[in-house]
Amino acid sequence: MLGHNFDSLQECYDLFMCAATARRLDEAQKEALESEHEVSIDFGPETFQVWQGGATGGVKWVLKNDDLQFFFCTPVTSSGQIRRWAVQVRYLSAGLWEYGIDFLRQRAIACLTQAGFTWVDEAGEVVEGSMLQEFAPSWQRINRVDYAFDFESPNFTNEMRNKRLGERLVLPSGVKYGDVGTSTTLQTITIGMNRANVQIQVYDKGAEITEASGKVWMYKVWEKNGFKPPEEGKPANIWRMEIRFGKDFLKDRGVRTFDEFKEKMQEFFCEAIFKRRLSNPQNKMKREEWPLHPLFAECYRATEQAGKYAPIGRQMTLRHEELKTMLDKQTQGLARSRSVLDYGDYKDAETQQNLMHIGEEIKNAPGHTEKIEKAKERYKHVRDAR
Repeated sequence: MLGHNFDSLQECYDLFMCAATARRLDEAQKEALESEHEVSIDFGPETFQVWQGGATGGVKWVLKNDDLQFFFCTPVTSSGQIRRWAVQVRYLSAGLWEYGIDFLRQRAIACLTQAGFTWVDEAGEVVEGSMLQEFAPSWQRINRVDYAFDFESPNFTNEMRNKRLGERLVLPSGVKYGDVGTSTTLQTITIGMNRANVQIQVYDKGAEITEASGKVWMYKVWEKNGFKPPEEGKPANIWRMEIRFGKDFLKDRGVRTFDEFKEKMQEFFCEAIFKRRLSNPQNKMKREEWPLHPLFAECYRATEQAGKYAPIGRQMTLRHEELKTMLDKQTQGLARSRSVLDYGDYKDAETQQNLMHIGEEIKNAPGHTEKIEKAKERYKHVRDAR
């Protein structure tokens, strides 16, 4: 075991957005549309980027930084009534591993209260600002929890290479699974395709980091448990088992709030692991009695410590350097192609002269200032863990 923690979590709040905040978000969204890129605003004590559009489910405004994401519906319905449960907050992976869920939840509430959000209680009284905490969890609901367990296991890597682990799954009736891989090995097994219920996914976290997310800051988490980062290339034999609890699963078990989920968290993990399990087949036993695979057994043992994660603090990503390298290579390629286009071959002196000429033209190009601002927004959080 290299580490475990919440990797994503989403709550819904029954809070009311004041007219001034709605106007401010409208103005920011309009600016984002006109400039064709996200714009930054101060929202409470933090800075967020406002998306150009909304999202599914009637969401009009979306705000995001490297740790938190807010989804806001309009505060008033078409009939003039206060819209209930119009605020959703998603706690993002980087923030959860850097700071922990408790601190992120405090930050989210601070943003909302300082931005003037209120709650109307059952008596019709308006509850504002810092007083909201006194009435929690009346205005809070949880609707998604993803929890990750990371392992280092050369043995499991070998098992994924034989591509026959699907034969060892023991699943309830109606639960389906899928796998993804190359011609030589499996990389991902997903158990349960309905994400509103419960889903378990086991995947090559080393490959995911180097090929997709760039979350090399996870090495800091793993190093606390003996992991040695590779000098180059992807870390080998690192597997993530991620258990995802959707809104239907939580609702069916009477879980409304995050605190209620934490109280029964280990019980839910056990239900997920034993009912949707990878097993070790035994010839003399019925399939339903096959014992847990060692990876699932180790995950089950780790559930005793679930939710007791020590945050690593703010991390800086290497993505900044990776992007610089990529842009440099693109510039070199374009300059080389331009030379061949003009002269039929690469001409060093002429290429350098062309680059100097282009450098002079940049500042005089139409929309130069607007393009600078667009680039600033695009790369605003590039150094932050995400």
